[in-house]
Amino acid sequence: MARRRWFVGLFLGVLAVAAVADVNAWPMTGWRLFSTTRGPTQAGWEAVVVSSTGAEAPVPFERLPRGYRGGRHVLQEFPRLSPSARGAVCRAWVDGARAAGVDAAGVRVYRTRSTVSLGGSPPTTTVRREEGYSC
Repeated sequence: MARRRWFVGLFLGVLAVAAVADVNAWPMTGWRLFSTTRGPTQAGWEAVVVSSTGAEAPVPFERLPRGYRGGRHVLQEFPRLSPSARGAVCRAWVDGARAAGVDAAGVRVYRTRSTVSLGGSPPTTTVRREEGYSC
């Protein structure tokens, strides 16, 4: 029984330190996702594959081979990557999309701004895209 109390005390202590220090190392977290106030406009990134005909479709991360499925996390860091690293990521996404049977000739990454209007029922979301990178 004493070991359990010791473990629970240690676990809660580490959790409290992580929250106070704003550490986001899994499984401890500062709970930033749940504690920050969000306004009606959110910024993000969207990756699309471009077919040989020029048609665009979202990168099918869920259909890509297992090693490519972390693409949504890579997308958040995409603007901070070096140009050669961005090129390598684009080539990997094109190769992964082709492996999943998608006609992919290139990738475009868009900066998105989503605005939520709470005036109606149901709320409406408007997404505006600005091209950020093309490879």
